[in-house]
Amino acid sequence: MAAAAAAAGIAPTSFRLSRAFAHGHRFGGARFFWVPRRAVIHDISAPRRRDEPLVGAPWDDDSEVKCGRMGSHPRRHTAAFRRQEALISIGRLRSLERALLIAGFALVAIWGGVRGWGSWSARRDIARFESALPVATAKAPPDGVDTTLWSDSRVRHYRESLGRDAGPAIGVLRIAKIGLTVPILEGTDELTLDRGVGHIEGTALPGGTGNVGIAGHRDGFFRGLKDVGVGDVIELRASAGVLNYVVADVRIVDPDAVWVLEATGEPSITLVTCYPFYFVGAAPQRYVVRATRR
Repeated sequence: MAAAAAAAGIAPTSFRLSRAFAHGHRFGGARFFWVPRRAVIHDISAPRRRDEPLVGAPWDDDSEVKCGRMGSHPRRHTAAFRRQEALISIGRLRSLERALLIAGFALVAIWGGVRGWGSWSARRDIARFESALPVATAKAPPDGVDTTLWSDSRVRHYRESLGRDAGPAIGVLRIAKIGLTVPILEGTDELTLDRGVGHIEGTALPGGTGNVGIAGHRDGFFRGLKDVGVGDVIELRASAGVLNYVVADVRIVDPDAVWVLEATGEPSITLVTCYPFYFVGAAPQRYVVRATRR
């Protein structure tokens, strides 16, 4: 520092610069303060030129802070910097607040999009089937999928299935008592039962004569079967039209009781799901609802 002062033609005793001068300590008849950039030091012993900047002058193009005489009020400069830092902090907090609000709105939009896509997909499967029905056939109500009673894992599997093609529906099953309207798909594989209910292979086709076997998950579409009783109406919409069945029997059987799916002497429909409905793990029994056409 002394060498730099000598080179500039200024008395070495006129300059002292360190972090301690942030509070304007007096050394050699002058006050200095510390700045985090390269400073331009002025000779305090020389009279100040008219165009010489005062303390607190803005940064020039070379990103330098010019430090001149601090006068008798060194705290004014420190207070100005504190006010500037406070304004910067407030600006940053407002920017963070706006970013968090945008992120929150985005998450809500994603959640709403997933629910909307689920309802639309269910209606699309039903509409695909109904497009092949006679014009005189009544259309299914555009109900969404009510997952209120479903398990969390079943809801997750259902949403995952929406991105895959489960094939066209071959019928629509409707039980007004429990508010169920669900497409009937061919087969009983995982994708089919995650997306709707499945027609059991080897049984009569929906709308045909004989015993129509339909399977569904106990923690999904068929959770409401626990509230179905004798005398309730089950509606089946198939290519032959709208067919109504009346529940004649509800029973609990072992998993190997395949006789419940055997052909019957009258048109009937048999709904099968696992039991107990809220059992944790692989359910040990089967819940069977048998209905006959009226």
